[in-house]
Amino acid sequence: MSNSDKSHYAHESINLDHLDAFPLVKELVIELSERTQAPIELVLASVLSVISLLTQQLINVQRPGGMIGPVSLIIILIAASGERKTTVESILLAYIWEAVRAYLALHKKALGIWTIRIDAWEVRKKKIQVDMAKEPIDSDEYLMLEKELLLHQEKKPERPRGMKLIYEDATMAALLKGMRLDSPSAALMSSEGISILKGALNDFGKINALWSGTNIEVDRASVEGCSLHDARLTICMMLQHEVLHDYLEGKGHLARSVGLLSRSLTFQPESTQGTRFISNRIMNNSALDKYTEKVKFLLTKNAEMLNNLSSEKILIEFDPDAEDWWISTYNRIEAGLQEGGEFDRSKDHASKLSENIARIAASLHFFEHGTRVITLKELKAAEHIAFHCSKTFRKKFMFMPKIENDAEILLNWLQARTKGSKVFPYVDKNTILRYGPAKLRSIIKLGPVLDCLIRTGRVRELTNHKPTRIEIIY
Repeated sequence: MSNSDKSHYAHESINLDHLDAFPLVKELVIELSERTQAPIELVLASVLSVISLLTQQLINVQRPGGMIGPVSLIIILIAASGERKTTVESILLAYIWEAVRAYLALHKKALGIWTIRIDAWEVRKKKIQVDMAKEPIDSDEYLMLEKELLLHQEKKPERPRGMKLIYEDATMAALLKGMRLDSPSAALMSSEGISILKGALNDFGKINALWSGTNIEVDRASVEGCSLHDARLTICMMLQHEVLHDYLEGKGHLARSVGLLSRSLTFQPESTQGTRFISNRIMNNSALDKYTEKVKFLLTKNAEMLNNLSSEKILIEFDPDAEDWWISTYNRIEAGLQEGGEFDRSKDHASKLSENIARIAASLHFFEHGTRVITLKELKAAEHIAFHCSKTFRKKFMFMPKIENDAEILLNWLQARTKGSKVFPYVDKNTILRYGPAKLRSIIKLGPVLDCLIRTGRVRELTNHKPTRIEIIY
């Protein structure tokens, strides 16, 4: 294993050379980026979300150790308005919307037929019940009618499911009801992610359950006693910086503590605005044409699965080299949880990172090749994407806005206390606990704020001095 192979955490930007294992995906990302002049990362995030939607109902991935789970992804895209995410999505989803409309037209006809059959079924049921009411409970006639009613119940017409795959603005109740009655595989997608944050994502527990593929039971009239088994949900939302900041100030700590944010792949593409000049060159469509053929095939498979939900999903596994590499990566992440390690302040995120790597690898592999075994090269490509997103996650979510605000208050206090001196630019930690900002006069509250200042390079902690000193870095 070379030193370059061991450098998992130092990626500054997505390097498309790592996607050589998935040539169609790489070609598609480049082609769409050139066509729309949208950022490469934005296009990649959008492609990943669509592939997650198309494959999640068809496959599971088995990680080393026998752990089997879904491949669904949660993608957070941090970008300003005008980065052309809507344009990219409209291209990627064009055939999907067309096919879904056709499926829903057929579903409307099927619902009409079902309505007639269920009405007739109800009439017959009531007739049997009326006849039963006329007979003594212990009579032979009553017992025969009871048996007929039980047989009739078994013949109740089953409501046909609709191919509703994408929700843009839905409450959790509406989403669960839709997934129960129609397709149990769906996606929440929005270029205005605030609608998702204020809607379905308010219920962190159920979103986490859907990500994990666990069953959901809800006894509420609003969702008619909703029960979801083996459901799958992809999430892709674009958030502007200001919207994300407001959300983190309000519910960010809770979303982080219950594990919602830690499950996400976070992208923050560099803007291309100001460089999107018009030219008269002819655009290439070869990758888009190949992509559309893949979409047609996978949608057909999704429709077949919808008509037979008892069918088992295809199990995607690792080849021996990929399995060894994944275990090595898992162990490196685990080692990074130690104090001072790569992930010591983002343990919740790190605990989901190796699983996200497996999910990305499996979904891209199945989309690209349609076979069952992930290679080492494919796993490394997925790892490159996941670790790039990990770096963005830790940059954006390691410290919530409240801690960052408190850090500024503490830094201002330290500067005032030392009177800007560069000769004695330090304060004893005990002094902060006694005389510092009132809200920070406990070790529990002071710790995260000091950690924020240390991590951002504005102070250093001199633990070799007794008592411990906090030194301002100028």
